[in-house]
Amino acid sequence: MTPQERWRNLIAHSPAVRAVLIAACSFLAGICTHKLYLAQQEATWQDFRESAQTLPEEEQPKEAIDGNMPASPTKTGMADGIKKDGPKKIQRHERPGIYEKRNKYAPGTKISLNNCDTSELKMIPGIWSYYARKIVEYRERLGGFASPRQLKEIEGLPENITDWFLPDSGVYRHININRADYRELIRHPYLNNLQCRTIMEHRRKYGSIKDMNALSLYDTFTADDLKRLAPYMNFAETEPRPAANPTNKNNDAEAN
Repeated sequence: MTPQERWRNLIAHSPAVRAVLIAACSFLAGICTHKLYLAQQEATWQDFRESAQTLPEEEQPKEAIDGNMPASPTKTGMADGIKKDGPKKIQRHERPGIYEKRNKYAPGTKISLNNCDTSELKMIPGIWSYYARKIVEYRERLGGFASPRQLKEIEGLPENITDWFLPDSGVYRHININRADYRELIRHPYLNNLQCRTIMEHRRKYGSIKDMNALSLYDTFTADDLKRLAPYMNFAETEPRPAANPTNKNNDAEAN
């Protein structure tokens, strides 16, 4: 009898062993839940301080000025108050020169979605550090946004988020579908495991993929999938030659 079978029989026929295992699992789950709560509390505290800093100094909460996170965040309006009390205070003090003009973009402002950084994104009303980082991270995973409408794929953003961006297409990294390996394909948000394996199998059996029509023959790719992937696909069979570096040319001329 193998060790695995002995353990299986012991657990099946010993209520005491089962009780110990259940208690151990419950204890570990409690530790994980507590650590997750602390991480969420810290993130909420950071958002609370950022929202408080948009108010006049004399009206900022004492906790935000001292920088000490209170033991009970709900008593200071930190947890639930971020969504209830926080925005209401900002709206009451939305006076020219204090909030909108100094800290947030004015209505009608439009910025480039693929060239902005987190500091620019945080100037959009309703966008704080957490969502600014999420936008930048998703942009990097995609290889650039082809349209501001792709922001709808990020949960939690304001409904009118697309109104703040120019309708420019700035895809800066394409997938060479005939040369990329599985790890490179699966990193893209628009490709799942089955689709990546379909691409690899097609290349193994039939060679290079010429265009999107070749992928449309497979049930794993829907019309919506192909439409989303189209701006990011490159069907070249060889890597393009890198552009000559003018600095290197100058150095070669000086050497001669």
